[in-house]
Amino acid sequence: MRAPPHATFPVAPNVVLARTTRYSTYERRSVGAAVTWDALTPEWTLCQLAAGHRFSNDDSLCAFYAAEARPDARRLLDLGAGVGSVGLSTLWRLDERATLRCVEAQAVSHELCRRTVAANGLDDRVSLERGDLRDFDGLRGYDVVTGSPPYIDPRKGVPSRHDQKAFCRLEFRGGLDDYLAAAARALAPGGAFAYVMAAADDRNDVCPPRHGLVVTRRVDVVFKLGRKPHICICVCERAADDATPAAERETLVLRDADGRRTRDYRVWQERTMLPRDVPEAAVRNALDGLDAARDARDLRRAIAAAEAVGLRATPGSEEMCRAKAALATMRSAMPDSSSAGMRKLREF
Repeated sequence: MRAPPHATFPVAPNVVLARTTRYSTYERRSVGAAVTWDALTPEWTLCQLAAGHRFSNDDSLCAFYAAEARPDARRLLDLGAGVGSVGLSTLWRLDERATLRCVEAQAVSHELCRRTVAANGLDDRVSLERGDLRDFDGLRGYDVVTGSPPYIDPRKGVPSRHDQKAFCRLEFRGGLDDYLAAAARALAPGGAFAYVMAAADDRNDVCPPRHGLVVTRRVDVVFKLGRKPHICICVCERAADDATPAAERETLVLRDADGRRTRDYRVWQERTMLPRDVPEAAVRNALDGLDAARDARDLRRAIAAAEAVGLRATPGSEEMCRAKAALATMRSAMPDSSSAGMRKLREF
């Protein structure tokens, strides 16, 4: 049976409607598509298509530096919000009184974001608007604005046959200039706009001044040591606020030449799962302590110190998992019947 033109989305929690035709701004015939619920923060899960555009490090990096730019922000706006991963990740790092508005044009992404907001009990903090960011006027009402613009010219790129992926990667509804223009309309005095973009794109230098914005921080992200930066995070402020341009670019290298995660990357990963007020030095010291510990007493102390900072033995926390596994191995290898053995076990 053919669905009516304005059919509602199915209520089944594991299915949404996804368009099957290509590159149109109009809603067309749709089919049921499977979704997954994945961890976004320690408390919140994210609804996304199993075979669609998936949230990634790009989103987490943008959210992290956005929250760092204005830790006291109360009014957040996510432009081209997609499934909500950038805006919600930023919101999680800020005060519980902070609120978020998500603007997204694609029906399927808008619906996925709605499900995420409802499932996590965030209806009182997050509002959704389905619409084109180029038509959105923020009325200078937001302390932090975030965006993850597509950065491929449709005339030069190869579009995905999946509508959601195509619009996320190619500039069918505008590119960086449009995001900057919308951000400039939305930023309150003293506010900041954080976006993630291809690092080699010259528009990162050229476009912000066109819209009265100044890049006050830029972090180039190198996926593997020896390669050129792949993406960058730019934090912009209003020129009218006497913003000072970034003196130099920062660099975050994710993996060394052998493909192992760098210490800087591990510190960043752990910090994304911790409250914003946990200092970088505390996380770095905790990880260093876990790596340096060799005997049982040092392992026990290092684990306690890391847990006091907030680190947990999650699958990605290799230092904590390795330290706990080593301590468990030492315990299991000790005799458990002699009085000497019992005393040593109690010391652990």
